[in-house]
Amino acid sequence: AVIADGEHVCIHWGFSGAHRGDGLGIAASGERVSFDGMTRFVVKEGLIVEGWDCWNHGGVMARLGAPDAMVRAG
Repeated sequence: AVIADGEHVCIHWGFSGAHRGDGLGIAASGERVSFDGMTRFVVKEGLIVEGWDCWNHGGVMARLGAPDAMVRAG
């Protein structure tokens, strides 16, 4: 879903995939993950000039078997 009000845009999105590469600071786990998130943008003169993401990074890291310190940092 996309909501816009003037120069402010908010997008609700979903992701699903498998952790097959050495990424996010941990070795490939093969785990499948799915999660939702939200991104907020500020658009000026047709360009994105600011943006913020919000999603459960710690939950994804826990699902992938990351060490507790990495999960808490997320």
